[in-house]
Amino acid sequence: GTFITRNSRPNIVLFMADDLGVGDLCCYGNSSVSTPNIDRLASEGVRLTHHLAAASIFNMQT
Repeated sequence: GTFITRNSRPNIVLFMADDLGVGDLCCYGNSSVSTPNIDRLASEGVRLTHHLAAASIFNMQT
């Protein structure tokens, strides 16, 4: 079996991208674009499926 020792650290990869939608990657269902390396990371790790983003408020009046 697999076990984690007290001194081991987790491997964390955080992707931050501008204008990347959840449907833009193969691991989330896109069949038009090939993303094999990201798909492999998603299949071997945690894939988040519930996302929230706050809407910006812009007022043109001064």
